[in-house]
Amino acid sequence: MEESGTKLLNDWRVIVSCILKNMAKLCFWYSIPFLILWQTGGVSLLTSFSVTSLSVMTAAVIPTPAGIGSTELIMTSLYAVLVGSSQAAAVTLLYRAATFIFPFVVGAGCILGERVVKRVRRLNPR
Repeated sequence: MEESGTKLLNDWRVIVSCILKNMAKLCFWYSIPFLILWQTGGVSLLTSFSVTSLSVMTAAVIPTPAGIGSTELIMTSLYAVLVGSSQAAAVTLLYRAATFIFPFVVGAGCILGERVVKRVRRLNPR
């Protein structure tokens, strides 16, 4: 691990690539509430980025596994000021589903699919 870490730190292209990919991922994540509330006109894209990133960073301070509970509390509280408590609760639940449950389901599907392909290849060698 030390050898791989040293190799990665010496390659600036890999570092820049990782930073850019992570920033793109965070832009998608932080725009989820904006996409949910888009038709209502409840928040702007910049407000969505600000409130969501603030709630995620604040929830990271509270020591709970994966921010479960703390993220929901803080995000619901912050969005309730902007769009009302019922819409804030809906945004929070959909955000959590999109960032926590959906990736888990997709990952599980990929792993199961890979296992099925390996099993089929083992039963039907070429």
